[in-house]
Amino acid sequence: RMLEQYLGEERYRDGIRYYLDKHQYANTETSDLWDAIEHVTGEPARSVMDSWIFQRGYPLVSVEMAGDNSVKISQQRFRYTPVEGGDSTLWQVPVVLRYSAGGTEHEERFLLNDASETVELKGKPDWLIANAGGNGFYRVRYSADLLQAIAPVTMQALAPIERYGLIDDTWAAVQSGATSASDFVEFARGFEDETDLDVWTVLAGALGAVDRLLDGEARDKFKEMLRDLYGTALNRLGWEPKDGESSRDLELRGALVRALAASAKDPDALSKARELHAKYLEDPNSVEPNVAAAVASSVASDGSSADYQVFIQRFKNASTPQEERRYQSLLGTFPGEAEMENTLKMTLNGEVRTQDAPYLLVYCLMNREQGPQAWKFVTENWDEIVQKFPDNSIVRMAGGVRSLSKPELAAEVEKFFETHKVPTGELTMQQHLEKLRVNVALRERESAQLAASLLS
Repeated sequence: RMLEQYLGEERYRDGIRYYLDKHQYANTETSDLWDAIEHVTGEPARSVMDSWIFQRGYPLVSVEMAGDNSVKISQQRFRYTPVEGGDSTLWQVPVVLRYSAGGTEHEERFLLNDASETVELKGKPDWLIANAGGNGFYRVRYSADLLQAIAPVTMQALAPIERYGLIDDTWAAVQSGATSASDFVEFARGFEDETDLDVWTVLAGALGAVDRLLDGEARDKFKEMLRDLYGTALNRLGWEPKDGESSRDLELRGALVRALAASAKDPDALSKARELHAKYLEDPNSVEPNVAAAVASSVASDGSSADYQVFIQRFKNASTPQEERRYQSLLGTFPGEAEMENTLKMTLNGEVRTQDAPYLLVYCLMNREQGPQAWKFVTENWDEIVQKFPDNSIVRMAGGVRSLSKPELAAEVEKFFETHKVPTGELTMQQHLEKLRVNVALRERESAQLAASLLS
């Protein structure tokens, strides 16, 4: 797809036709296809594709201004953690660059063959996006000035897939240390007019991860920003479904309700969520399903002991399997210590089926307030857990440790799994631990700086 978009659909199709005609009724190998496309287009298709197929990983393409009318574009292998001695792997990267200069849009296509190149533009760019069309199999990191320039015009200038990629790439750059969390938060402020479900999903996920880096007054300030961002979007969409809405609109409403009430802890949204949840408990058909799921999640995130008892009863007396799974999972998200203690006991005392218990424990381990309590429970009951739960579910349960990113706790996790092996899925377990190390490094690198930025 990346090659097709770089060459253009017609030229790519002509290359395919030539390949089929030349090799009809014969056997081929992969290079024959690239050679055919290269013959028709005059572009080095074979060497381009070889650089992607025969090398592991993929590149991070960095973009920064190199003068008023030029940009420096460089590449390096994308990694979340640095490797000793560096990594000199290079690709032939088909870059599709789109930008606006003086109100006129331009597009440049070129192959980035070297570690870096300078590209001349047709004027000073008002905004610029690399990987136009979103087809490139690489991540893009923008300098802070280019990132802030694109944020205000994303809705007008970028397609949803480009906005999705922009957010996803920028957050990945934060996780790898190439961009600061402060720059990401400032960039995220520009998305209050966003209307696409997928874009909101990736943005809310990243902002939820940012929230875990903060405590105290800095976290309160961050939540004020989230309330403005999510509240503007939800007010535009409204809490009640409207005639003619698509299924994606309905899903988006649920996502925004959950973000505003459960993540941003907006008092009015939490109050509204409680009202709607009470209404749902009286008559499940009275609340749109996406909103029903969101308000249940919101109540649990701020839930009291009394709320917990309601959720227990709903779980045990659910009218559908979907409702049972929802209320079961949400038991692991209550913030109270006593509620967490009871939920953890339920995973081993038979109140929760053994095939479901590992997935409930994931929610417990990911609980911001009580995750350490859940981890202690897992370590103290490891032998029983391994004996009772299905073998292939243990490593999935262990995925929850990725959220335990405070250094001292993460060190405990690493040490524990040196001597306690999962029954199956050892490679997946190593990936969980790698992601935990990435999250620990992110916390150590960004928390203090981000807090200072929010409080300044």
